[in-house]
Amino acid sequence: MKSILWIVLSLFFQLGFGKAPIYFRTPELVGKHKIGALKSSDNSNFIVVLKTDNKSPDKIKGKTRIDQEKTNRSNYINKHMAWVDDLLLKNKKSITRSLNETKENGITVKPTKEKVYSSVEIGKKFAGYVGAFQNETLNKIAENDDVLYIEEELTLSLNDQYNIQNYGLAKISSPDGSIDSNTYYFTEPNGKNVSIYIIDSGVSSIKEFGNRLRKGYNGWPEEENTDNYYHGTHVAGIAAGKMYGVAKEAEIVSVKIFDKNGKPSPGGLITCLGWVVEDHKNSKAQGLSKAAVVNLSLGSMGESRAYNDALAEMYNQGIHVVVSSGNGADDACKYTPASNKNVITVGAIDKNDAIASWTNYGKCVDIFAPGDEIVSAKFDDEDGNLVLSGSSMSAPHVTGIKHTKNYPDEAPNYSIETDTDIDTNLTQDEIEEMNTKMEEIIQDNMGMAMIFSMASSLKESLDELLIKKLEEAETVEKERIDKEIELEQKKFVGTKVTRQVFMEWKKRFELEQATENKLSELDIKKLESKKQRLTGRQLFELDVSLASSDSKFIEGDSLTENQ
Repeated sequence: MKSILWIVLSLFFQLGFGKAPIYFRTPELVGKHKIGALKSSDNSNFIVVLKTDNKSPDKIKGKTRIDQEKTNRSNYINKHMAWVDDLLLKNKKSITRSLNETKENGITVKPTKEKVYSSVEIGKKFAGYVGAFQNETLNKIAENDDVLYIEEELTLSLNDQYNIQNYGLAKISSPDGSIDSNTYYFTEPNGKNVSIYIIDSGVSSIKEFGNRLRKGYNGWPEEENTDNYYHGTHVAGIAAGKMYGVAKEAEIVSVKIFDKNGKPSPGGLITCLGWVVEDHKNSKAQGLSKAAVVNLSLGSMGESRAYNDALAEMYNQGIHVVVSSGNGADDACKYTPASNKNVITVGAIDKNDAIASWTNYGKCVDIFAPGDEIVSAKFDDEDGNLVLSGSSMSAPHVTGIKHTKNYPDEAPNYSIETDTDIDTNLTQDEIEEMNTKMEEIIQDNMGMAMIFSMASSLKESLDELLIKKLEEAETVEKERIDKEIELEQKKFVGTKVTRQVFMEWKKRFELEQATENKLSELDIKKLESKKQRLTGRQLFELDVSLASSDSKFIEGDSLTENQ
């Protein structure tokens, strides 16, 4: 689930001349006409990546086809390199004249000397070369139909932070994660028949490595092929040292990219990766090694299309690459090689299993390993040790622990555990389901790609489960909120008006109106009737029969009206 950030406007500045794009890393360079205008000579080297498609025969089959493909590819690359050599030779006179310092906008500029440092072929899908070129030469190279793209080389740096047996060994091998500096559990033979390529500042020939150390490619031929900087020896000691190491029987192959000052060699990483592929191929052919792992305890401050393409082809060749996440307390997805989806990216934790405050993090980090105050071998002292912290120290813990007795022909020992103190902990059913999936992954990927496939699948499964649990929690919360809103709205919402409801209401209304009208009529009649009837007093006052004296009744006189 790793993403490659490729934002041209913010990371690279592309000049649109020629058929192939050219990517620069320095904003000040855009619009200029001299490559020498770069601020530092470290940033004046370019990686030229060639097209590798349509270089295979169409009708040949079997081993002959494979051999012919390789021959065609080699001929194609050699032909292009001959063209580049000829181009540089033709430009030599004018280039020599331009080597004198010139003034540009009031700034003294010393143009770059042109040179091809190395050509590289990794598998079937990556081929190219690294060199320093003048702007005019870059234009001509970009116009060549063989070229896919050109990229200014990304500067690399080592991922250590600051300056007994390594506690990380006990931490990674203990079932309960407890720390016991006297106990490290491992399976015999531990790392045998596995080559661990340490691409770093070199590795010193000290007794920590015995006869298991082999000196490989040296990107600084003017320096001795050893460690004059400290970093590479420390990393190698963690990965495969006799006292401090994880894979104590693995072969260590030193691949020197950083000099005595920690400066990377021109075209270093691309060249080193190409050398590793060829060396491992030769070792396998001679029966000297069955599996290969590359440790990159280094980082950068940007993204690189060329590095990412090369690492993808390393994966296609069945070579595991383990990378430190970086020490900037930032998202690892911003930086190559940690962001590459084809590598295992390792962040750092301390002895208490807490994520180190300085380690890079994010979805591009596949796993965390001990990286705080790690003890390992010292480059200039046979019996000494050095304490360092950094994700550089975390990566070799993983580089070493991936190997089992018969790797890559058998599955490693692994376990899936959960933390009961967090809300998103796994249920037992979910753990069993993941174990079942792991067994399927192992059977389908038995061989050199197995470990990487397991790590990638496990991380993907955990990510999916976590997302599912978070979505379920969000759904429950949303339903609760929606219900509260619905109840609140019912207080203000009446019956929905439809034709049927309206007709029923109209009928009731008319009936009520008729009833009210009848009652009103009765009230009026009652009132009128009440108005026509006289009270008892009125009747008394109007009654003439009482006008004569009662004595008249007694005398017997008849009662007559008043005259």
